[in-house]
Amino acid sequence: MAEALLEHHSAGAIRARSAGSHPRPLHPNTVRVMAERGIDIAAHKSKQLDRFRQTRFDRVITLCDRVREICPEFPAAAAIAHWSMPDPAARWHR
Repeated sequence: MAEALLEHHSAGAIRARSAGSHPRPLHPNTVRVMAERGIDIAAHKSKQLDRFRQTRFDRVITLCDRVREICPEFPAAAAIAHWSMPDPAARWHR
C-alpha cells in the first residue's frame, strides 16, 4: 500500500519498494480501498525484506517497531528513518 501510494502521488517520480518481515497476501480490503482511490494493486505481491538486502536506496523508512528490530542493514542508504506505528497487519492477521 505504501509503495503504491508513494508512486501514485509522485506521478512515478519516486520508485518505492515495500517489504515486510513476515509478508502475507494482500488483504482484500486493502485492494478494495486502494481501487476506490483509483490505484490498482490487485496484481501486487507482498515481499520479504531480505529480497532487498543488496539494493541501494536513497531513503529507508521503517514503520513498525517490531520490524525495525530485525530490519537488515542498508549501509548504502543516504537516509534512514523510523516512523513508529502499530503493525497495520496485526489486526487483520491474527
